[in-house]
Amino acid sequence: MKFEPKGERAWWRTIYEMMRALDHDAVLTYEDMAEALSLDPVADRSKLQMAARRAGLELERADRRAADAVRNVGYRIVQPTEILGLGKRRNRRAGSQIRRGSTTVKAVDLSAVDGETRNALEILARGFAIQQEINERVLTKQREQDDMLSRLTSRVDALEQRD
Repeated sequence: MKFEPKGERAWWRTIYEMMRALDHDAVLTYEDMAEALSLDPVADRSKLQMAARRAGLELERADRRAADAVRNVGYRIVQPTEILGLGKRRNRRAGSQIRRGSTTVKAVDLSAVDGETRNALEILARGFAIQQEINERVLTKQREQDDMLSRLTSRVDALEQRD
């Protein structure tokens, strides 16, 4: 079967151009995306989300800006000062997915699979363990940095009140 594009242009490219034209804090709604792609904003929500996620990757890569999902509305172009928070949220979600994947791989009855599959599962389990350790280290360092920043901010505030 030969691949047949659904239009002259990939949907994500259309969404990317729309996102690119927006200012920080502006929201690209599902309705606007659906209209541009001749889709239904409700029935085709998953198609819109897939196109928007791919467009968001391009926005980050090419334009050094980011979009964040706004539940049941669309995608908002975030302020540069919000990127740290967005990154932290995504890292927490990644950590959850790593733990979930690790649990799933460990749940397999290895006696019920062939040797090649057993080896692949063991390698995957080790990979998840390494990823989990790295993620925990990053989260710990981030918490330490946040605590230090909070203490410094409190000190500065106290000094400013003295003046």
